[in-house]
Amino acid sequence: MNMQSKHTGRRQGESNAKEDIILAAQNLFALSGYDKATIRSIAKEAKGDPALINHYFKSKQELFIESMLPLFDGPKLLQKALDGPDDEIGLRLSRLFIFLISNERTKSLIIGIIRSSTTDEQAAKMLNRFITENVASILKQKIKGKDASVISNLIGSQFVGIVMAREIIKVEPIVSLSEDDLMKYLAPKLQIYFD
Repeated sequence: MNMQSKHTGRRQGESNAKEDIILAAQNLFALSGYDKATIRSIAKEAKGDPALINHYFKSKQELFIESMLPLFDGPKLLQKALDGPDDEIGLRLSRLFIFLISNERTKSLIIGIIRSSTTDEQAAKMLNRFITENVASILKQKIKGKDASVISNLIGSQFVGIVMAREIIKVEPIVSLSEDDLMKYLAPKLQIYFD
């Protein structure tokens, strides 16, 4: 499965205020969470004026949502991971999980939304909705039986837990595991849901 990321960021010799604001917001939401990333701090990070943020975005919530939109590539990748032999789904899902948390852009977005969800009720609702509508709904189509809803949400929760442990709380030895070792532990656990 090819999961190459597109090059992102400002193009050489070109200044785009809206893009700069979104990149600054992604960075600060990842570092500080929704609650602590203020319009003023985002403007400072973007080397712009807070009024410019208000020009492009109606609210901090709208900026948060727009800055997190690249995460919506995740469901397409999830669908691809589910295609193929059933006895290798755990391996393909663990590869996808590891890709998402090792790719710098998606990692910072995922950390941002998870960190924000722990401090802000609106961000928590957005994360809940994203997992239910864009992760669990896709997984349910592949999982057989009456427990499909529970199992699909458990898989989504497992991913959130791995991000929390490895990237936010920094639990050892999970942080120090190589990607290959993490996959070795994760793939069989995910496969159980599809056997």
